[in-house]
Amino acid sequence: MSTINIDQERRDAFLSAEENNCYLHIGYFICWYAAVELRLTFLLSRILDANDWENFELLAMGMDGKIKCERLRTGCRINGYSFGTNLDDRLHYFYDRIISTRNSISHSWPTQHPGSPKLVHFATLSRVPGQVRGFRAGGPKSIAIDELFLQGLWLYYFSEDLVLFGDVTPLPKTLEIASPQSTLPPEFLERQRLRRERANADTQPQKPTPDLPGSA
Repeated sequence: MSTINIDQERRDAFLSAEENNCYLHIGYFICWYAAVELRLTFLLSRILDANDWENFELLAMGMDGKIKCERLRTGCRINGYSFGTNLDDRLHYFYDRIISTRNSISHSWPTQHPGSPKLVHFATLSRVPGQVRGFRAGGPKSIAIDELFLQGLWLYYFSEDLVLFGDVTPLPKTLEIASPQSTLPPEFLERQRLRRERANADTQPQKPTPDLPGSA
């Protein structure tokens, strides 16, 4: 138990201040991001048949989310596993969209500005909200606070989707989420469909070019 004397009045003021609402949303996002990372780490350990989790954790603890996704795909190729469409789409969404938000939170100063109360700005040394002189034009990156909440909620549902890979034994060779709770934007699903079409076209065997008359 901490011996620090908490100024309860100041704490209540902080919790009730509308401008501090962004910290609640950031905490919600970060907690469920960590849950998803942990479940992906566990799935990676199962794919690699690593049963000594303490030793495996020594290897995995330095990996960020992107590295874990990449190692998952590499581990599947090496050990004969594959991803079903639903899981593949969600790993791409996590990789392409969610990790970027996490990195912005972790590697900048998430803050708000009175002129834009519905945005969370990611301030850096050269980009600070409300400052012009001496700073780069355009201001810092930002995210709508409602979008930040929706991404945190998506992480919660994706974490729940990933629970099934801890229960099933043996691990199926096709890893899939049959009925995902984590929904994806229609425009992202369309990009995924086009991505798969291009990938399938690239793997199709090329038809031999017929000999032209007189080329023999």
